[in-house]
Amino acid sequence: MPSASNPARIEQQQTLTRPLHLAFANLAFSYGNTIKEAERGELTGSALVGLQSDCEELLALSLSLRGQLREVQP
Repeated sequence: MPSASNPARIEQQQTLTRPLHLAFANLAFSYGNTIKEAERGELTGSALVGLQSDCEELLALSLSLRGQLREVQP
């Protein structure tokens, strides 16, 4: 059965990608805040640290997801 019509496969993919969506949302939020601070001339080190932290979280999650997908896919 194709994965597009297989509810179990769809749920499995969503379970794997949901944390990735959340990490991207966090990164977008941090990026937006960093840009706003920069535009106001009020860029702080803490904004950059937060942005870096979100980037590192996304990287770790992406690597983890890649490993999980290798385990799931033949």
